[in-house]
Amino acid sequence: MSAAKDKISSQIGDRFRQLRIASNKTQKETAKFLGIHRTAIVKIESGDRLVAAWELSAAASLFGVEVISFYQGGMVPSVKAPKKQVFDFNQAPFTC
Repeated sequence: MSAAKDKISSQIGDRFRQLRIASNKTQKETAKFLGIHRTAIVKIESGDRLVAAWELSAAASLFGVEVISFYQGGMVPSVKAPKKQVFDFNQAPFTC
């Protein structure tokens, strides 16, 4: 895993743990709800395992928070949006 991914995994893992504890859920309860092993929760919280989007969504539901809650302090990974292609009818290759 790259250094950037390590940092993000660690930050999300820390936040995952904070939200789990704040919602009074154990690692075992969380794992059962997500359908994964408790050891996977340990790895997520320590930043040793990447979290799938569906896992964050399900955990957010369990913890009673929005998914964005896992991304604190502006650490949301930047994603470049694809360029929009605008169709210009004045430049259309056909005539009526």
